[in-house]
Amino acid sequence: MTTHTLLTPRRSPTLSRIVSYAVLGIAFLTSRPAFAQQLPDIIADVGAEYAELYLQPVVNAFGADINAGLIHTAKVGGGALPFDLFLGVKVMGALIPDIDRTLNIAYETPYTFHGPDGNRYDLPVTFQINDGPTIFGDTSPGTVTGNVRQTVHPGADGLDNTSDDIVIDSTLSFNVLPGLYDGSIAPLAVPQLGIGSLAGTDLIVRYLPRVSQEDYGHLEFVGIGLRHSVDRYIPGLSFRIAGHFMVQRLLITNTAGEEIFSTSSLAAGVAISKTFVFLTLYAGIQTEETTVNVDYTFGDELSEIEGENISFELAGDTTLRGMAGASLKLGPFLVNVEASQGNHRTVLAAGVGLAL
Repeated sequence: MTTHTLLTPRRSPTLSRIVSYAVLGIAFLTSRPAFAQQLPDIIADVGAEYAELYLQPVVNAFGADINAGLIHTAKVGGGALPFDLFLGVKVMGALIPDIDRTLNIAYETPYTFHGPDGNRYDLPVTFQINDGPTIFGDTSPGTVTGNVRQTVHPGADGLDNTSDDIVIDSTLSFNVLPGLYDGSIAPLAVPQLGIGSLAGTDLIVRYLPRVSQEDYGHLEFVGIGLRHSVDRYIPGLSFRIAGHFMVQRLLITNTAGEEIFSTSSLAAGVAISKTFVFLTLYAGIQTEETTVNVDYTFGDELSEIEGENISFELAGDTTLRGMAGASLKLGPFLVNVEASQGNHRTVLAAGVGLAL
């Protein structure tokens, strides 16, 4: 029996750069470039199934983050000035549970063996990964192994199960991609503008200018939402009620302008708040949905791999959350903190900015 140790699968420098950039873009996390370059190698060998399991935790974290910190009060209008204004930065961090740190997968892929007769034989190999790292997993590489024992030729006598049979008896193993981020919280920061009110409605805008990199492509992020006063229809309330709706989108295109990585997010909720001089306490409930689409076609350098296109869609696991927070207004400045819980995922958020 022969044992093969494969430290690196087939490589694609072009895909490496693009997928690495996509991962960093969606997560806004710090990673190690050497590790990030290995991600496409695994995708090239095992296809979308491994990529989905590996990336799902960052989709969960990103979806939980991006829909946090949307509001800091249920008050819409009614202030000393004829308009509302908030201009600042919201910082969110989803706590990473242990379940998002490992993955298990078995997959089959063809591999070329050199037989004792000098010929080449293409045989299917089933590989097994147990407790392998996800993007948030152990930064030490996991290991995938596969065993093959198959008679590929009856030998010179033409009879099966005789001593001169040509048998491939081999164990294959190689290191899979390690985790890229081993922290306990997945951070995200976005600038946010709130302005109004018109007919009891404020506009919410989140925006990052387009980022371009010659080797990778382009990244764009924008979010648009509305807050509407509900208490304006219910005179005499001692607290404020408002509903909100938000649409957010992050898009990554390659240098040819083709969309390869995109996220879209919808959130709708209702909140109440009560102000005590400088301090506002608020709480609410929110329903939401986040989806990520990956669609990339390998170049000619990977034409030998069956199924040149990698295309799949993932959904974040937070669909309903409750939130509670506090805002402190000191003159024209506002600071707020918030905690939210949804689908076993906790998110902490904070904001700071100019508020009029």
